[in-house]
Amino acid sequence: MFGFSIKQLLRQPGKALLLFLLMAASTMLVVAGTILTIENNARIQIVEDTYSTVAYVTQYPVDYEEIPVSDPCHGGENVLSGAVYGDTILPEDLDFPGAKYVVEPEYRPYYISYNPELQHTREHQYFKRHIVEFTPLEDSGDGQVVDVRITKVLFSQVNPDLYETTNYEDHNMEVGDVVPFCEVCGYGNYMFPLESGERYVTTMIMNECPEHGLEYYPYLAPTSQQHDARGNDVSDGFFFEDWTAPDGARLRKQDALRPVTGEDFYSQGQPGYKYVMWAQLYENEDDAFATMPVNSLKVLTPWHDKLTELTDGREITKEEFQNGAAVCMIPSSLAKVNGLRVGDVIDLSFLCALYRNDAAFNRKGWIPNDLNTLYNAQGEPFQPFWEQTYEIVGIYSDGMFDAGLWADALLVPAESVEASDENNIAYFEPMTPGAASFQLPNGSIDEFDQGFRQAHPELLEHLTITYDDQGYTEIMKPLRVSRGMSQLLLGGGVLAALAILALLLYFFVVKEKKRTAVERSLGMSKRQCRVSLLAGLMILTIIAAGVGSVCGGLILDKIEEFTTLQGNAQTADELDSQYAFDVHYSLWGVERLAAKDTVIEVDFPTAVYGAVPVGMCLLVWGLSLALLARSFRIDPIYLLSSKEKS
Repeated sequence: MFGFSIKQLLRQPGKALLLFLLMAASTMLVVAGTILTIENNARIQIVEDTYSTVAYVTQYPVDYEEIPVSDPCHGGENVLSGAVYGDTILPEDLDFPGAKYVVEPEYRPYYISYNPELQHTREHQYFKRHIVEFTPLEDSGDGQVVDVRITKVLFSQVNPDLYETTNYEDHNMEVGDVVPFCEVCGYGNYMFPLESGERYVTTMIMNECPEHGLEYYPYLAPTSQQHDARGNDVSDGFFFEDWTAPDGARLRKQDALRPVTGEDFYSQGQPGYKYVMWAQLYENEDDAFATMPVNSLKVLTPWHDKLTELTDGREITKEEFQNGAAVCMIPSSLAKVNGLRVGDVIDLSFLCALYRNDAAFNRKGWIPNDLNTLYNAQGEPFQPFWEQTYEIVGIYSDGMFDAGLWADALLVPAESVEASDENNIAYFEPMTPGAASFQLPNGSIDEFDQGFRQAHPELLEHLTITYDDQGYTEIMKPLRVSRGMSQLLLGGGVLAALAILALLLYFFVVKEKKRTAVERSLGMSKRQCRVSLLAGLMILTIIAAGVGSVCGGLILDKIEEFTTLQGNAQTADELDSQYAFDVHYSLWGVERLAAKDTVIEVDFPTAVYGAVPVGMCLLVWGLSLALLARSFRIDPIYLLSSKEKS
């Protein structure tokens, strides 16, 4: 029966050969198109999962203020310059209808907590300071240098490392020490005449004056820079507004000298108590640690730029960020110094928030108390606004703090801090890239940027948003082109295959109705008729589909080989001229060669080589049986008596 079926098929050799070749070609196209489509979709998905688009926000000053300050010790006059900002722009001000965020805009503070059980990883880098009470050994009516005797030491610390690298003869002060003291040094801190035998309290540091040589001068008074949630300063900075200096001299913000009055001067509620608390602040600074609350690791520069990696444990999950789980991540150096491991817990009691991200502080690793004190506007130390025990779930490699994290910084989910910091903001400056950012869907930069410009034209003059897609835009261009071509190839192959199947079934099934009727009239069963008609057809289909699948594999190998040779033949200069990054959309422009040379490996879908031919054969088999079933429902006499249309 099989031989008879093949013999009948070969009675039309031209049609059989043509349909064989067409079937093989269409199978080849379907195989190649399917594999290329699967591979391109997989590569695109890998890029989508691997790359992220983050935008960094910077608010620029509207002006710069210059204040002339007398400085007799350094040539007469200096100029202090400071940035002047307009209305503070907050993350919620960036929103607009139609904005699509993966992670909404955020301005991440550093929460400060005291953790005396922990040890910092870096040597203390603050310069020497002394909070002392002294009495002049002679009158100083003109504010010039006068020897003073130390009568009380509230705080005195000289950094040994700094001492070794300078010629200063500074030391930790003790009661009875006699040192030279100058009021006018340090940007003209002339305050009032000093009287012999009177007592004064100040924060002083040593200075090498070109006029007087080594001397001490007033450095900084107890101060606060508390702000509200909109970034407005709610403190005048100092706490002695009820006191006027002798001769009507006015205290300036950098002045740090005050007469000691009364035996209870340092008692709580008295002016001198501010200096006691000021000294306590310096005493505790070694125990102060910073914690950054975040909503996603991807918006942090070290993670976005892949400058860090896990050394133990895991990252905080998306669900933990959303649910505010009490988990944290810590830097590896801090874990090593303190013997901390994944699974350990840390008690954190957040005193205040610093909305600031300065690279200079990153190198120190300590809280910059000289500028960002832990005093509130009333001159009292901040009290904790949130306390929580956090479990360490991950340890990350550090050493990349210039990229956006302070040294020894802990990371916690922002939602885990359920209390507001609005009454505990110790310092606030406008948004900077290291602390203000958000994440967009990949490929949406143009849409977002256009929408933002239309919604907030008033912000454009003093606000810059820098987009970094890690090269996503450039990498996706050839991938999308390749996917389009593979889909076109697949679509063409499918259409061709369907057309070939239609022809195959028409010539070898539909037009063989009379043959089937004759066989049935001669007593052959329906099963025998099916075998007689379809055996040769299925053999032809199986061989053609197999040959087409093999040819599809050979073509794919040639395509891959050609692509590799073309890539190796191009020099870096040729690639550089062929592709270009628009740095408005990507900070990764300096690494565009890496983007172009990126090879995204995917698993080769070898099952397609068998699945497509099997599918083709099953389709031929199923449609053939359906057509035969329709023929079997017609009486053979009717089929034999009907005239076949030419």
